Amino acid sequence: MAPKLGYEPVDPTNVPPPREIEVWVPGGIRATIAIPHGVDSDDPKWATPTKRMALILHGQMGHRDYCYQKILAHKLAAFRGIYSLRIDFRGCGASEDCADTKLGRVINSDLEDITRCMEFITDPSLNPLKTAFVPSAIIAHSRGAVVMYLWAVQQAALLRAGDPERKAFQVPNLVSCSTRYNTPTNFERDDVIDDDFVSMEMTCLRHGKYQLVVVPREELLTLIAVDLTCVKDLPDSWSVLSIYGMEDDVVSPNDGAQFSNLLSRCRHSHHLEVIKNADHTFMGVHHIESEEDQEDFNPEGLPLDKNKLVNYRHHAVAAMLHWLKPENESLRFLHANTTIGNQFRWKDIDGLSNFRDVGGWRLLKPTYSKSSKLGSTIFVRSNYIFRSACINSITQEGAQALKALGVKTIFDLRSPQESAGDIDPGYLSHARINRITSPIIDLERVAPEELAKRLVASATSSNKLEKVNQEILREGVQPLRTIFTYIKEHPHEPFVISCSNGRELTGIVTMLILSLAGVDKHTVANEHALSVHGVSAPQQVAHNKAVERVATNGTVTDNSVSFGEETLISMFRTLDILEEEFGGVKSYMTNHLGFVESEVKGIYDNLVTHQAKGPVTFPVCKI
Repeated sequence: MAPKLGYEPVDPTNVPPPREIEVWVPGGIRATIAIPHGVDSDDPKWATPTKRMALILHGQMGHRDYCYQKILAHKLAAFRGIYSLRIDFRGCGASEDCADTKLGRVINSDLEDITRCMEFITDPSLNPLKTAFVPSAIIAHSRGAVVMYLWAVQQAALLRAGDPERKAFQVPNLVSCSTRYNTPTNFERDDVIDDDFVSMEMTCLRHGKYQLVVVPREELLTLIAVDLTCVKDLPDSWSVLSIYGMEDDVVSPNDGAQFSNLLSRCRHSHHLEVIKNADHTFMGVHHIESEEDQEDFNPEGLPLDKNKLVNYRHHAVAAMLHWLKPENESLRFLHANTTIGNQFRWKDIDGLSNFRDVGGWRLLKPTYSKSSKLGSTIFVRSNYIFRSACINSITQEGAQALKALGVKTIFDLRSPQESAGDIDPGYLSHARINRITSPIIDLERVAPEELAKRLVASATSSNKLEKVNQEILREGVQPLRTIFTYIKEHPHEPFVISCSNGRELTGIVTMLILSLAGVDKHTVANEHALSVHGVSAPQQVAHNKAVERVATNGTVTDNSVSFGEETLISMFRTLDILEEEFGGVKSYMTNHLGFVESEVKGIYDNLVTHQAKGPVTFPVCKI
């Protein structure tokens, strides 16, 4: 019988170790970077790598390679294409001592370590890979997860304050393993800390060998004093997975239910996984000495350790990998962002699918940061730019609904060949909405078969979409310039960008618009992936679409475009291409679209607002 999570099989085998780099994070933190297998291998069994990085944190007296940490790092690299940084907190493993050894590893020391690691991850001048990685997840065990929660709440507060001088981080995925909520610590249960208590000795891996280390009173008091009711203040955009062992005798699994009550802020914002027969570090508690023991306590055939205990760490890692699947991340993003303020993002326009407002996103790092003011926050304007699937089926009621939204113009990105069969009943013109044909790929000018031949040498099945996106950035200069010129000249006239399915071509334009505003890569990529949910089943494949014909060497099949994983991953890769080949969005605007710097700044100003603007009240689209 294959081991099960309840929703998919557990793979109990290790993967070949990826390339790893031992690094020093500034501040005296020793760490290991695991590099995705797909960076060094073209083997299609490995996930397409993206410039995302997960931070992996250990617990009390732990180190970066204990418990599930190394297994997780290797499987993230192999099956999610995600880099990881697993660390030794100061005072642990191979890291330097804490700043004040008399205080020990107090909570504030750990908080500082996490911030330093985030700076290391996101600043290419600090890490040896010279890459500004997107922080995709923090995965933490026990005490490490306690500190992770405190750090996340701290960052959320900084973001709310809107102080441009204080950098804040947002990490969309938090994984909390065996985390105490209100279970007393071992030190409290054993009455270790009385009035005369000064310190105690505990065994810890330190500089390559296990040894006794001194744990001062203050270190334990700061841990005991933590109150995690504050996690209720985490916004919906921070999703949480909690994992507990049913036989944990350090932290009660009931604490997971407490977190679930606090963190279930919207649909899918929190998931609780409880592993039967597992302890605090996800090992079994029953020694497997006979076939009868095997049948009773390990019917799934999970591996045993040297003490003949079942290793449930592969089970825990499988739960994490499942939760971090791109399609599952996209689903959480969808439900966390159904509204802009108190208004719905998705609009119900009769005859149109995949219609939504692309504004309302909070800018963590505005492109023109001097625009930021203390106490204010900058957003992409809402009720200004909308995206949609093909407009040829719009009804009279739909056209009037667009008029009610204030829409003045629709940019139809389809080729003339794609729109040749359209019958225009005049609904848009009657609503005084101008339709501008602005084909990104013109099949008369660039035959898809020829374009496909240019891609085939470098495009495998896993990256065809990103290569097509790359060609669009190269070839689609004039229509892209037309749209940005409209933004420059018509800041008060809302418009729609549309293509066959509202996904690929529309996605490239939306990516450039949001990138110019300064929207973070995680949001840009996941906004693109919303189209997976916005395209209704009968319209998932439209005939004679240019992108599909290019990506499939001139042919169209019912399965020509991958949904879910490839949709999200291809946009992350396209964002990398924008940086690597074109020098970033500002360089693309000047060197490829031909705008001067002052025009780019003017376009940016027309895209953003210093407060979330409530759009016109409108019914939600049921997707």
